[in-house]
Amino acid sequence: MKNAMTFQVLLRLYGWCCCLLPAAVPIHATYAQQASFGNISIHSCAQISIAGTHYFETSRAGSQPGIVQTSRKGVPGVLHFRTPVSAAGSNESHVDGYVSQSGSTALLAFPVGDKGRLRPFFVQGPRAIGVTAKGAYFAADPQLAQSDDMAGQPDPTPLPAGAPFSTSKSDGSVGLVSKTEYWDIDCVSSAQLALSWDENSGVAALSEGSLANLRIVGWHNAQQRWVVIPSAADVTSKLGGASTTAKGTISTTSPIVANDYAVFTLGGKFTKVRLAVKVFLEGGTGMGAVVGTMRNDLQQYENDYGQKISLLPETAPYLPTAVYARIDDPNGPAGAVADWIKIEIWTAGSPQTLLEEQSLLLKTDGSVVDIDGQLPRFNAQDGVVRVIVRHRNHLGVSSNNISSFATGDISYDFTDGLDKAFKDNPGDPPLMKEIAPGSNKWCLWAADIVNDATIDSADLTPFDNAFKNNVFEQYNLSDVNLDGVVDSVDVSIMEINFLKNLFSNIPYGDE
Repeated sequence: MKNAMTFQVLLRLYGWCCCLLPAAVPIHATYAQQASFGNISIHSCAQISIAGTHYFETSRAGSQPGIVQTSRKGVPGVLHFRTPVSAAGSNESHVDGYVSQSGSTALLAFPVGDKGRLRPFFVQGPRAIGVTAKGAYFAADPQLAQSDDMAGQPDPTPLPAGAPFSTSKSDGSVGLVSKTEYWDIDCVSSAQLALSWDENSGVAALSEGSLANLRIVGWHNAQQRWVVIPSAADVTSKLGGASTTAKGTISTTSPIVANDYAVFTLGGKFTKVRLAVKVFLEGGTGMGAVVGTMRNDLQQYENDYGQKISLLPETAPYLPTAVYARIDDPNGPAGAVADWIKIEIWTAGSPQTLLEEQSLLLKTDGSVVDIDGQLPRFNAQDGVVRVIVRHRNHLGVSSNNISSFATGDISYDFTDGLDKAFKDNPGDPPLMKEIAPGSNKWCLWAADIVNDATIDSADLTPFDNAFKNNVFEQYNLSDVNLDGVVDSVDVSIMEINFLKNLFSNIPYGDE
């Protein structure tokens, strides 16, 4: 008892200790209030155990005042509370790592955080005496699951065990999954959980602007994918005040066994159609591109000085407008981008009616994504619809009839067959081009420069002007092969497609 008391006094007076302990060190509640002043590190396999309410204080100097840090690797270090945990904490004062607590049915706030952000989770029994709830917060993308080490340096090791957790693997009820954070929470007994969020969590996007759509999602150990956990945003936040998209908490609606899940994070249920469209552009498939991909020369144009610059504009060249600030970055959320593209939803009747349209990004693998790198979401529609793709200097194309456009995932791949393009007159010219003979990979025809659904003499005048003026290092409509230069390669494409008398049957009346 004397050693434990001495350790407690040192903790209160000096506020730091590097612990490599073979077993838990009890800190008994001799004082009415216990406090740490930060600069404490608890290494793997070690535990500091506290009896009584604990307070984090920031009034001392040091490299991390107010922060108790634990190792997250292997058998993580733990700050253990033997009695209900105080909700005290802030961005400047919390446990950067793992907190545990045993045997209470009370609503407990676990004061965890990461990278200067307090992001508590909450556990409420029933739990048997001796059953421990433990957890940590990770301010990281779960599909990378990489945090910082105890020295504050990036650690490439995915954590916890089983990581990373792909945000594209989910059941049919999961809409979006957070790419900014997750919690590792362990408990073998059933308990109700709650997670918190702040202004950095992107809750407005996850919930499509309505907290009614927000859910807790968990990576299910048996299914190895994200699933929606029955949950609802708390009207009155457990952090105090009303829950808003900027700050609040969300709770499970019934007890769950946390150990059934590897990690938890925030997500959204499906309220819209998540549309997966795949399409290739003739202009991006030539000049050495592997069949089944496109080049991203406009995103990574090499100038005369050998520098890589982007010719793609941050703002889409279509309406409705969209802005992607990282258009020059192949490592951004959207990845390697060939160009901007436009997707529209039309009724399939006659006459057709435009229902919705979006300016989106076309990746080099042919997939279409929103500026966040996720599949675009469209309003659900009653009745039969068609998906129409438009590009600024290629002939647009329409899907065949899609009988159901309700909530969930819908995929349409224009690249895997000429019959994927709707053709209302058998005598019309082919509506797409085969990328290479026998490849059965199809792309949109290039050279509709004036974007009027026909490749004809109207396209020749602006093309001739651009070619004669030696246009280069520009995002130009006459650059039909999408390499940033109007040259003889574009002339060849223009001449061949002009002589084919090509046109598109997509509607233009409601544009």
